[in-house]
Amino acid sequence: MNIYRKIGIFTLLLFGISFTLLLSKGVLLEALHFMFFIVVVVIKDICIDANLDESKKTRAVTWIVFSDLLGITLALYDFVFTNYILGVVQIILIVFITYIDIKILKK
Repeated sequence: MNIYRKIGIFTLLLFGISFTLLLSKGVLLEALHFMFFIVVVVIKDICIDANLDESKKTRAVTWIVFSDLLGITLALYDFVFTNYILGVVQIILIVFITYIDIKILKK
């Protein structure tokens, strides 16, 4: 199992646990943020695993950057209005995962 697969599984596990904890606390809006992150990570895995030609790779990179900008916006909302530490962790994870995804797709 390559390092990207391990990071992806860990990220999905982390987002899934966070989603469950937030949902159990009754904080639906923040839980929906994590649900968005789970869906984005799964779609990224599908884009990266597929054998794409160059034009589709460009579209996949565009999708990754757009979804991560939206994710950073949601993380900034968490940072400003709810939990500072959670927002910072989300932003760091999103930036790191975006860098890895684009690096893998550019190969």
